[in-house]
Amino acid sequence: MATSDQIVAIYHAAEDLKRAGKLDEACTKYREGYDICLANQDHDSESRSKIFAAKLAELLYRLERHEESLPFFAASGMTAPKIVNLKSFGAGIKVLRKLGYLSDLTPAKTKEICEDPEEDGGAIPTALIAYYDHGLEGETQPQSSRVTPVTPRALKDGVTMYDHRFANDSDDVIADFAELIGGTPYYKAIQLEFSNSPFVVIVENEQGQQENWDIDDIYDIVAKFNQKLESNKDDRRFISVDTYADFSFWMLVTLDVLKKLVRSKPAVFGFESIPGIEDKKWTGKK
Repeated sequence: MATSDQIVAIYHAAEDLKRAGKLDEACTKYREGYDICLANQDHDSESRSKIFAAKLAELLYRLERHEESLPFFAASGMTAPKIVNLKSFGAGIKVLRKLGYLSDLTPAKTKEICEDPEEDGGAIPTALIAYYDHGLEGETQPQSSRVTPVTPRALKDGVTMYDHRFANDSDDVIADFAELIGGTPYYKAIQLEFSNSPFVVIVENEQGQQENWDIDDIYDIVAKFNQKLESNKDDRRFISVDTYADFSFWMLVTLDVLKKLVRSKPAVFGFESIPGIEDKKWTGKK
């Protein structure tokens, strides 16, 4: 029977592989820990098996191994995410258009997307990513003077997205979120170093004072902006939409829009989090 220390070591090894981007290897390691916990058949191993199952389910789903992920969602006690289908995506487009999003999406393009069988099966439709990124088939997006996912369409709709290695997608992630908010930037980057951990993030705030942030990931950066939006009594927050994939998808929304996007029935998007915000009316927690 595996010892507690051995099980913990397997967990940390899986987490290290995941952080290194070796996702298939991480899945194998999580599965190893899950199987060992099941074989041990004691109380601690039972609770640990649920942790391994949850990690494995989420990672398999990110890798679009949806069917394979389902038994592990069940074993973890988590609800498996809803798979996008053509009907729900088409309905979602209508909601988004009504809220002022996707203004460049023509009826012809909408029909083309909703009739594309490849649009089945993901939490965030590939066409939606393309719309905000490089443009749909046959389109071109204006090129920015710097490396950034904030294209003109993304800026118009308050949307941005990042790979889990977010620094690869932007040469100044602080400027990205400041641009989406608009007006005088809350923060300006002085020094950004994301190649090694711990990250180095030094910014200048509105008062011209220097701040040294303790940052582990993109969520910590968004938390800083959300807390500033809250303290400045701005009625918007950055929300993270569930992607169940190896990237994050962010939307700058009001509370009313949040409710219509993620708390309607059926919801347009799965809701992940609002980093840095504890207010129950935003988080939905009781």
